[in-house]
Amino acid sequence: MRSDEAATVTAPATAPAEEAVRAAEARLAIVAARPDLAQALLRPQSVAIVGVGNDPATARGRPLHLLREHGFAGRVYPINSSRRVVQGAHAWPALATLPGPADQALILVGGDAAVDAVEACGRARIPVAVVHGALGGDDQARERLLAAARRHEVRVLGPGSSGIVVPAGGLSLTTDATFAARKPAMGRLMLLAEGGGAMGALFSRAAAREIGFASLISLGAVLDLSPGEIGELALDDPEIDVFLLFLDGLRHGAALARFAAKAHAAGKAVIAYRQPGPSAAGADPAAADAFLAAHGILRVDQFETLLELAPMMIRRRPARGRTAAIVSAADCAGAMVAERLARAGLAVAGLDDLARARLAQNGLELEPGRIADIPTSAPPDAVGAALNEALDAPNNEIVLAVLGAGAALDAEAAVAPIADAALRSDKPLAALVMPEAPEALRRLAAAGIGAFRTPEGAADGLRAFLAWSAPQSPALLWEDEPPPANQRVLHAGQAMQIFRLLGITIPTMLWIRRDTPLPKSLPFPPPYVAKVLSPDVLHRAEIGALALGVETVSALAYAIETMLINASIAAPDAFLDGVAIQRLEQGLAEVAIGFERDPEAGPVVTLTMGEGLDAVYGDRAVRLAPIDRAGAYAMIDEVKGLARIRGERNRPRGDLDALAGALVAMSSFALIAAPRVLAAAADPLLIRAEGQGVVALDGWMKTE
Repeated sequence: MRSDEAATVTAPATAPAEEAVRAAEARLAIVAARPDLAQALLRPQSVAIVGVGNDPATARGRPLHLLREHGFAGRVYPINSSRRVVQGAHAWPALATLPGPADQALILVGGDAAVDAVEACGRARIPVAVVHGALGGDDQARERLLAAARRHEVRVLGPGSSGIVVPAGGLSLTTDATFAARKPAMGRLMLLAEGGGAMGALFSRAAAREIGFASLISLGAVLDLSPGEIGELALDDPEIDVFLLFLDGLRHGAALARFAAKAHAAGKAVIAYRQPGPSAAGADPAAADAFLAAHGILRVDQFETLLELAPMMIRRRPARGRTAAIVSAADCAGAMVAERLARAGLAVAGLDDLARARLAQNGLELEPGRIADIPTSAPPDAVGAALNEALDAPNNEIVLAVLGAGAALDAEAAVAPIADAALRSDKPLAALVMPEAPEALRRLAAAGIGAFRTPEGAADGLRAFLAWSAPQSPALLWEDEPPPANQRVLHAGQAMQIFRLLGITIPTMLWIRRDTPLPKSLPFPPPYVAKVLSPDVLHRAEIGALALGVETVSALAYAIETMLINASIAAPDAFLDGVAIQRLEQGLAEVAIGFERDPEAGPVVTLTMGEGLDAVYGDRAVRLAPIDRAGAYAMIDEVKGLARIRGERNRPRGDLDALAGALVAMSSFALIAAPRVLAAAADPLLIRAEGQGVVALDGWMKTE
């Protein structure tokens, strides 16, 4: 027998299928308890390949070929219903005919056949089914597959998974052709990639830099096993230091939150790239970003930054500040990064006068500025000396070295001072390699230095690190239930009374039921605001159901009659509960504060500029709810439109403390378990001058 076939179990090809089935059933009846899920998923001793093909160059034939090529030492059971010999090895007709137990099965068939294969895994007591075959848009097939898995206690990876790769054990149970070109190297990273092709794409880019992995898992469509659950299973692995997540949404958010909290406690960083755009109906990308930030997960905006940042994050903790230093040996490149960091609200600090004086004494004269630009005439040790000064500066949390043409001409000489500086300091040190210099990138990665190829990637990586914080929200203990089919909408009069109970000020309001005559006098002076109260009419101004600045009671009566007629015409089926009359309030600015249960991120609170400015500028802040006052102040700082009421340039200062209190109050809807508040908004919320508070001028609420 050839050595590359040693791991494939053989059996007499002439044994009748019926006898094999009976023999297998007898053996499986005395099989010991299943291995734990972590072992079956990440350290399987035996695997089955359902639907294996004879051509190793095809997706169906590749997994068996790669297991041989990469030295998997466990047992391999090829399953093919029509061939008894596949790629020179004995094949079994069905899972039920196997001569022994398998820890996991790769299912290469799709549709109903995939569902049947999961059923067969359950009967054969195979704990993990990796479903490569697609189910398409057939929701019924997905439900049947999941029901079969739960009935037999089988955990499913996929559908649409391209497989699992664990380099240390030679396990390359994958259909991805990328792994046929190069054997994966061992390392300290774990990749969890949703979707089918991301695992191979990231591995290919990592292999070019000789970045290794402890394991790579393609999760496919995430029907059952999720990134959070798998990550939690792998947390105790001493060979894993950093988790890389390629996310296609935030399904199973509670599991992801629990995993992130435990990873932080274990000192293992989690870096995530989320595909652009919402992945669920009504999901808000900003809410997803807020979820990741609140749970201590570094979020990168660019695909390749996921890999470029990873080497630097091994055994790293969050920074205490938000300042970076840049030492550049390439013209203009440092300034390009600094500009992008400034847009993200992060500072770039230059070397102080004492540091520059020390460098000057050693022959390195630097031009003034926030970037330490190394001149071409500088001595050979100039880069190392400047990096040491930048790393020693107490106000810098991370240092970026920018390499110029020398990185392509002599990679060893260019990387050596950076690697030496990284060894003598506990601070993170990253590098931007401007020329095409693959050898320099490999050497930097080997030294544990985050190595970027573009200024955009470098800025993205530094921003992600400086914005990284410890988990700020408790890991969810339950999955938030989907909204019920029957929901109740509260109109402005009802919602604003609830806001008042939370401590949010509302105007003095007179609520008049429909067909009730207007009093001859009102308890507050004009000008008045009148609006129709109806759970079915939210945008009153668009249909003439809102009147502003009414000066007399007679004019108010006429306005009310007109508004009710307009509302009846525009929304003939709407329930008109009456009219609210309140005093016209004056202030410095209008904002909108809201609460909603995002279908992916869960309860969130939002702050946007009012008066239509949020739609114009996209100026908004989002946080997971509930928040404290520190979180509220951070949201206020993010909304650029509020700069005009911060008291700068002799402008009046708004009552931002009262706004923070209103945000905290609105976020508290997350704590109400029954009936759940599904969404609420105080829109607009008027901000008065400092010390005069805020006033909710309008609002609505949706509950169970």
